[in-house]
Amino acid sequence: GGAVARFSAAVAADRPLEIHGDGDQTRDFLFAWDVAEAFELAADRPVAGETFNVGSGSAVSVNDVAKLLSEITVTPIKAVRKEVRAGDVRHSRADIEKAMARLGFTPQTSLREGLERTLAYYRTLPRTA
Repeated sequence: GGAVARFSAAVAADRPLEIHGDGDQTRDFLFAWDVAEAFELAADRPVAGETFNVGSGSAVSVNDVAKLLSEITVTPIKAVRKEVRAGDVRHSRADIEKAMARLGFTPQTSLREGLERTLAYYRTLPRTA
């Protein structure tokens, strides 16, 4: 799974986050509802067969996500460093220019809000050992 899902599950279960490598690798995080919005926009336009990048358009480090979760929970987040995963991409960011131009797509959910909502969801799930 993705870092946000794994991190949210860990925080909800009061477990340390597992960060592979130094945590300075970047990803383009986008809340699921924004992805759904992009699909709806594509369904309403003549774009069949075209490929679009959908994301926030911003690169955020894994360490920054952990730091933001710590701010949201108002508690220090424990992290365990793990080895870098083989084949892991160092930096990733979606170029959303085409989705913006052809679909009218604009991400609506901030990273903070997406993390708050995702963490709230994970806190509703039953804890497992």
